[in-house]
Amino acid sequence: MNFIRKYNEDTKVWFISDLHIGHDRDFVWAKRGFSNVQEHNEKLIENIRICVEDDDELFILGDLALGDLDATAPYLRQIPGHVHVILGNHDTERRIEFYQSLGWDVQFATRIKWKKYSFYLSHYPTICANDGEDKLSLATINIYGHTHQDWNWRPEEPFSYCVCPEANANFPEEIRDIIGVLTLCNAFHKTGIKMEEATTAVSNLSQAFQMAQFEVED
Repeated sequence: MNFIRKYNEDTKVWFISDLHIGHDRDFVWAKRGFSNVQEHNEKLIENIRICVEDDDELFILGDLALGDLDATAPYLRQIPGHVHVILGNHDTERRIEFYQSLGWDVQFATRIKWKKYSFYLSHYPTICANDGEDKLSLATINIYGHTHQDWNWRPEEPFSYCVCPEANANFPEEIRDIIGVLTLCNAFHKTGIKMEEATTAVSNLSQAFQMAQFEVED
């Protein structure tokens, strides 16, 4: 049995975490730029539907919904693509059963490979690259959520990448864009650029990539 999913360059693979559909707390929806939880719910699902097509792969890295499942289920049913759920701390047994009823794949964590790049997908940030590694294609890249941080990357962990909505203008991110940003992160990391400058630059680039495809060289 092969425990690593392998995708070729023809496959679009998307990531997002911590949707928190139905979480009616202003520290969630207001931080993301919304006036109320309904606007928050509708826009996050709309953004996913703008990006993800039915034949695409979508990994949601935990904490999909909170509150009344009957109220949040109609939103979740609208999510397109081949959906893979990585469980977070708010994904209860009842919610897990609902995800599975939709035919979604559900795991605590998983590994994937896209072309020559390897990824470890988890809800919680996980250190999985070797110390001193300086080549992206040889590292194991951790894509994670949970933290609700408003930046994707930190120089301290150059092979980790956050896909919380707060870090990505409330959109999912495609694997080519993530590789493109991390390639630039490595360049920043090698130059010794200050963390504040690098984080701002990467955040701006990441949001720009939502509107354009980034070609990754072989």
